[in-house]
This record gives sequence, structure tokens and C-alpha cells, in this order.
Amino acid sequence: MNYICEICNEGVEKYPLCLRLTEENAKSMEDRIEFNCCSKCADELSKKIREKCEGMNVTKTLKVLGIDHIKAYKD
Repeated sequence: MNYICEICNEGVEKYPLCLRLTEENAKSMEDRIEFNCCSKCADELSKKIREKCEGMNVTKTLKVLGIDHIKAYKD
């Protein structure tokens, strides 16, 4: 099966990585989001999150990362 990274839209071999952003004391879907990406994008985003986004809510974090077009998965 072919997977596409939701960040760079490149193909992902085997399985994509699931990146989760969750606000402290998350109570609703707006407080958490998960999306699939390749390992390259996951590494870059994880580094940016650690450096720039500590203490931010999910909406602001996505905006700072430049991926605010990504929507949360619905179960």
C-alpha cells in the first residue's frame, strides 16, 4: 500500500509515522490532533516543537510550524 506524507506530500515507504500534538489537560478534539508523516518531516517537526512551541496550544503550534491546513482525524 502506498502512503503519502501529509506534510510534504511525498510517498512514504511501508508505514507513515503518526505525529500527535496534545494540549495539557486536553478535553476535546480541538485540544489534540494527530496526522501521518514521513520520518524526515517527523524529525524536523519534533525538533521545531521542542525549540519553538513549548507551552503553546495546538492551534498556535500548527500555525508556527506552518501546517495549520492539517485537520484532526475524526474517529
